[in-house]
Amino acid sequence: LQASSKRERHPAHHARPGGKSFWCSQKEPVNYLTIDFPRKYKITSVSVNVIETYQGKIHLLTQMLDKWINVYKLDKLKKGFLNIVPSEPFIGKNVKIQVMYSGRKTGGTTSVCLKAEVYGCEIPQGCLLTGSAVIVKANGRYLKTRVKKVYRSSNQVRVISPKGMLNTRDAVLDETPDPAKLTPNTLVLGKNIGSGSFQKGIIERKDGTKYLIKTKGVIWASDLKDVRLDKSPEFCLL
Repeated sequence: LQASSKRERHPAHHARPGGKSFWCSQKEPVNYLTIDFPRKYKITSVSVNVIETYQGKIHLLTQMLDKWINVYKLDKLKKGFLNIVPSEPFIGKNVKIQVMYSGRKTGGTTSVCLKAEVYGCEIPQGCLLTGSAVIVKANGRYLKTRVKKVYRSSNQVRVISPKGMLNTRDAVLDETPDPAKLTPNTLVLGKNIGSGSFQKGIIERKDGTKYLIKTKGVIWASDLKDVRLDKSPEFCLL
């Protein structure tokens, strides 16, 4: 647990569930409490017990590719229990509870005291969520990135790209498939050992720890760890 600031006898680790203690910030324009996990999880909700607040609004963020992405916001924070449920579950290795001044005073500050608990589960395989690792084509090249937002009605995802955000229907899940599914004539996306870049092709055969793949009559090799099934993934169930 990390925090933007703390008051005496109310450090960040007091925000953990259980007991009567809680975290309190100093007066600042923006207060935050960051909760890190040992690995990535599917996050479904965050329960916050607000003991004290003054003219504050609350945002929930998670980190993707060194960017903090907002997944929830509430413009008026009140004392009591708040169950934060984003419109979509998301994959993350951390969450940041951010409380900002919401009054009209220029340069105004706010403070907060709270406890927090994060709810989630293991990451489902073979389907897309906000935060899923994917490979997409942008400006003629394939790049590894993360899903910022899913659009279920149009079957699209918004991903983070070097030039901003990109909407696409052609995201490939960046997860190692079951080798049993990597049979000859399977369409895949692989990293060419020779060029170091990703390209599509049809599996010819397996050769030790490598796969020989054909693209427009040319055969090239990719390591197993760099081969992905080239198919449109489904969205995970809510």
